[in-house]
Amino acid sequence: SLFDAEVEKFRVKVSPLAKRYSLSLPVLGVVGEGTGIPTNDVVDAITEAMHKTKDATEAANLLMTRAVAYSSSQNYQEARKDIDDYLQMDSTSYIALWQRTVCAAMTAEYEKGLTPQEMELRKAGVASDFAELHRRDAGNAYVLYCHGTFCARMKDYDKALVLLTQAIDIDTRLSYAYYNRGLAY
Repeated sequence: SLFDAEVEKFRVKVSPLAKRYSLSLPVLGVVGEGTGIPTNDVVDAITEAMHKTKDATEAANLLMTRAVAYSSSQNYQEARKDIDDYLQMDSTSYIALWQRTVCAAMTAEYEKGLTPQEMELRKAGVASDFAELHRRDAGNAYVLYCHGTFCARMKDYDKALVLLTQAIDIDTRLSYAYYNRGLAY
């Protein structure tokens, strides 16, 4: 799938450092799926490398790597800033859209001081990003899983059940989808 190809390209060819970190949405009630949480030292090292490079492509790749590191350490606001900057350089990047969607989904329910209208706009933005991900890579089990997980977090259990079931139908080995679907019931 397009998602798998983009993640593999990013993890292996563009940024081997990102192999250590998750590029995904955690399961409901679980902090994360990554193999380790990057420390501030990792983010600082990436930032330093960004400042030293004169190559625009390398700087962009480092920006996305730092966004993944921020996201993996649950600093979604900083991750979203980097991702938005990256998308200004490459608006076609599936992996950047994916990361923006995940970060927005993870922060949508926690942002304090939002009016109900602002909260609905945030949810609509996440839904729009998921729709674009589905459009670009229809039938991707992992996107369906993450969208379903987001819907469950937003207490839209009927939609969550549909999306998680679709994910399972496509990839029966996606254990987190079974888990989240069970919680959504």
